[in-house]
Amino acid sequence: MKRLFGTFTPSVDAVLDLCQLAFTGQYANAAREDLKARITGLETDLEQSWSDGEELRARLRQEQVDHADATDKVRELDRRNRFLQSRLAELGEADAAWALPEADPRDVPPEGYDELVLRLDELTHIEFTGDEEIVLDLGTHDSQGNWARKIWDALLALDDFGRARASGFSGSVDMYLESPPSSEYRGFPKNRHAADESEDVHNNPKYWGPRVLRVPATVDVNEQTFMGAHFKIAQSGMISPRLHYLDDTARTQKIYVGYIGPHLPTKQTN
Repeated sequence: MKRLFGTFTPSVDAVLDLCQLAFTGQYANAAREDLKARITGLETDLEQSWSDGEELRARLRQEQVDHADATDKVRELDRRNRFLQSRLAELGEADAAWALPEADPRDVPPEGYDELVLRLDELTHIEFTGDEEIVLDLGTHDSQGNWARKIWDALLALDDFGRARASGFSGSVDMYLESPPSSEYRGFPKNRHAADESEDVHNNPKYWGPRVLRVPATVDVNEQTFMGAHFKIAQSGMISPRLHYLDDTARTQKIYVGYIGPHLPTKQTN
């Protein structure tokens, strides 16, 4: 007591000073904890910003690759078109050479995910059995609808594959993408397609389980089956959307698309 107040009988002022010091200490501790929490929050925000920046950079790189591929494809198609036009003109079919083909409304891609879901009925040989909400949620990661247009391109290629099968084509989706029967059939980059999943996925229930997707009872009595075949729509961090499907054209003349959404779990995503 004497060491604190200099006397065994502290004055009221001394006690008040001590209380003030205690309050000041408490305030300082609270301020320190608040500052610590703010610093932690800023560090978290910084890490998230860095992660978001990395994802955006990855998406930019992917878009640049896609743009370069599309540019090369346009140049090749333009070169081929000029060659065919000149050959038709030489054969006396100049009118046909420069005639415009009849427009297909499906060639106009959806502007977003709401429209993508609504237009699934336009696809003759495809039946979507997945969760529409998962498809729509992709819009929270892709407000411009870039992935929606790529998904539509993959769906059109699958639908034309179904049409080719109905017309006598006997190959797989991989074979179709490698070499469509004719120019009237739509394609999709073969390197963005996987005919099946890896052994890691097949050997781990944690990974193959989410790929067991809905199908009609006419396909499987359990109304579900494993869908390892998929299209790699885009590379974008943990989202990297995928389209999983089952080719059942040999039996039901249909392709069942059981999933359109973020990358399903693998060793790399866990």
